[in-house]
Amino acid sequence: MISNGPIPSSTSKMIVFPYNTTDYKFESKNYSPSQTIHRVPKDEIDQVLGEVGLAIKGHMDAADRMLEYAFAWTIAVFGSGTAFTYHKGWLQDAGKSIRMSLIELALVAPAFYKAVTYQTEKTQEMKRVTDLIFEEHNKHWKQKGLRWAMPDAFPKWVELLKEYNAQQKENEENNSSQVSEKFNI
Repeated sequence: MISNGPIPSSTSKMIVFPYNTTDYKFESKNYSPSQTIHRVPKDEIDQVLGEVGLAIKGHMDAADRMLEYAFAWTIAVFGSGTAFTYHKGWLQDAGKSIRMSLIELALVAPAFYKAVTYQTEKTQEMKRVTDLIFEEHNKHWKQKGLRWAMPDAFPKWVELLKEYNAQQKENEENNSSQVSEKFNI
C-alpha cells in the first residue's frame, strides 16, 4: 500500500514527516520549532499528525486485511486443488493437471481483483479524509505562513510547506512600493 522509494529530506521550504508503518503514525521526532522560526510548537504538529495517522491506520488496516484474505483464499484453493490432483493421480496427466490449475486460477483471480480494487478505494478514501483534515487545519496555519500538503507518494510522508518566506518577500515588495509612492521615488 505504501510505495517504495526514498523519502525526501526537509528543506528550507518544507518539513517532511515520514510515516512509520510499525507504529502507524507520522514521525515528528526530528521536528524543532526553530524550523518554523518558532511559529509552531511541537504539540501542535503532533496534534495534526495524530489526526491524520489515526485516519490512515483505520483505512490501511482494512485494506491490509482484504489482501490477507486474498492470500489465505489462494493458499486454500491451491492447497486443496493440489491435494485433489494428487489424490486422483492426475499429476501424470498434463491435460487434467492444466485444467485443474485453470479452475484454481478462476477461483483465485476474482479475490485478488477485489483486494486490489478495495485497496485502491481505501487509498482514495484515505487521501480524501486527509485532505479534509489538512483543509480544516490550513485555515488556521495559513496565518502562520504554513500549509499542510500531501505528496504524490502519500501516505509515505506528509509535508508542512513554509510559505512565510514568499509572504515576507511580498510584504517587503508592497512596503517598498508604498515608500516609493510616498516619496515619489
